[in-house]
Amino acid sequence: MTRTDVRLRQSLGTIEIDVEGNDEWRKTSLSKTTKFDSRSIPDVKSLLDSYLDTKFLEIHTWDLRIAEQRKIGCALRQGIFGDAKVLLGTHLHIIPVLNPQDPKGNRELLDITCRVPWSLLTTENDEKSHFLALHPVRPTAISFDADPQTERRPDCYEIRLPSAPKLLLVMPEVKHENVETDTAAEAHRKSILEILEPYYKEVPTNIECVRTVEEFQAAFTDKNFPHDIIYFYGHGRSLDKGAIFEFEKDGKTGVPNWIQIDIIHEVISRAVTSSRRPPFVFFNACQGAAASQESALRTFAASASCVIAMRSVVWMDASRTLAEKVLKSVIIDGFAPPVAVREALRKMPLTWMRSGHWASIAIAVQYSEWTSLGMTKPIAEANDAVGDFPSRVDRSEPLAEIEKILQENLNSDPTGNGPSVILWAGSRDEMPTEFSERTRDVIIERFPGHRPLFYDVTLQQGVSPDATDDLEPQLYCGIYRAFVNELDIDVVRPIDVISAIQNISPGRKGILVVFHGPLSPAHVKLVSDYIALWGTICEGLGDDDMAPRIALAFGFEVDATGPMVPPAGSDAIFLGSVPPAEIKAHLSRYRHYYRGVSDKTLDDKTEKLATNSSGVFSKLVEQLRQLADFTS
Repeated sequence: MTRTDVRLRQSLGTIEIDVEGNDEWRKTSLSKTTKFDSRSIPDVKSLLDSYLDTKFLEIHTWDLRIAEQRKIGCALRQGIFGDAKVLLGTHLHIIPVLNPQDPKGNRELLDITCRVPWSLLTTENDEKSHFLALHPVRPTAISFDADPQTERRPDCYEIRLPSAPKLLLVMPEVKHENVETDTAAEAHRKSILEILEPYYKEVPTNIECVRTVEEFQAAFTDKNFPHDIIYFYGHGRSLDKGAIFEFEKDGKTGVPNWIQIDIIHEVISRAVTSSRRPPFVFFNACQGAAASQESALRTFAASASCVIAMRSVVWMDASRTLAEKVLKSVIIDGFAPPVAVREALRKMPLTWMRSGHWASIAIAVQYSEWTSLGMTKPIAEANDAVGDFPSRVDRSEPLAEIEKILQENLNSDPTGNGPSVILWAGSRDEMPTEFSERTRDVIIERFPGHRPLFYDVTLQQGVSPDATDDLEPQLYCGIYRAFVNELDIDVVRPIDVISAIQNISPGRKGILVVFHGPLSPAHVKLVSDYIALWGTICEGLGDDDMAPRIALAFGFEVDATGPMVPPAGSDAIFLGSVPPAEIKAHLSRYRHYYRGVSDKTLDDKTEKLATNSSGVFSKLVEQLRQLADFTS
């Protein structure tokens, strides 16, 4: 992943920008009175609040509201970057540069930085262009530093989560006279635990749940602290003198107990001072980032490595969905929080766009690099979200085969063209499920003129292969659900799938890539029927000049003692050993993370790893994790 740091500073009453970090500053139009599409910063927040008044909108109203958001984002981009063509990568990070001689100017700079609607930034100075954060091919994670200190906390330059991070769930269950204002905290907590508890099977005490202020304070004793992640869920408000959060009264009577954020932060701050381990704080409550000065986001940033908060009022169901996806992505999948939010938004329901809910998410980070230790799933990101980087050892030969298959399809006549079929197989030791991440990379990196879209279809679940009479409708339903991100769909016609593809198509240069797996040899017949079904879909798209090319990717886990018989007309790409040259290239790229690896020791370390692992992927990854001081 490419991270772009954009620095802002106050100079002679104006705010200047430096994108490349080379001290070439130029003026922007940002100020506390700046208007975006005739809306001031507080007006933008009010606009997002108003979007949430009605959940069900007429189509024309929906389009109008998205158009409003784009106008704001376009004006913001024009005001910051001007007409310059700036490549912002997949993580944009805004850094306020403080002037020790200008306290008043610093306060104004921080207020603007924390309250500007960065999420609405567009890819170009065009009101019809995509939002950076929601780009269909390369969405951008957007964050900013809400606590820029003259002397940075050394802990925050690199955050290394343990394999099962200590998680504190602060989820009051306050009951209100108007039941619609209840937060359904109990159901939300149950959903989170169902996702995470299997992962914490060996250390169940690493998850702690509290509901009252007294329980919250008790969680920060020497015995229990430090917590790596603190998740707040409930009601929040933004007042003139700061933000407040609603706890339960002691004794769990259900009576609300509103507590100021600075009091809550004081408990966390004392513990961080003692432990020197800044936590990730997710404040999932209304208006946590709305106040000009003492917002929850600004307050918690002084002690946290990262803070996620909301600028406006939020839908309960949307906030729950976001949190469940983000917590899983950070804890289990190894994503840094901004990237976890980016991935959650990538698959959000369409209703989120019309509400503007996605644009109220504010992310403040105070670290430069993030990794999670001991993860089982590889993350195809680097630098500030390296994740489980030992699993990034390349397997160039199968990737080259995949590139060849795609190249042949893209160079052929698109009329009536069937799908590209990419099928790889390997034993459990070769970890074929994880290989899909590298497949995504090669599509993006090797075909820069094309616009890929990635979707996942769980082919082997939710269908009954033995019921051949209705297998085809089941498969169509599975495809359609993935494209529209809706689960409550039972009847789908082929024309519905074709229409869905036409709606999401990025144009004639588009590549629609659908991933499936993990599969076993028992699913070969099912895959054959499924590929034939896609032939029908491609025929239906044949007359559409704007239809994308279709690529179907299948990952099979096979028994090392038995042969893999691929579906008729397809060849299986087998995942073999990792050659020493690839091990060396990997060690060189990540040498700053591996113990004892330098330019001088690179050859010796490579030879030792290649010999001890015999190039077997799982063994190699395990040894690399040990070399990185990961915990297993």
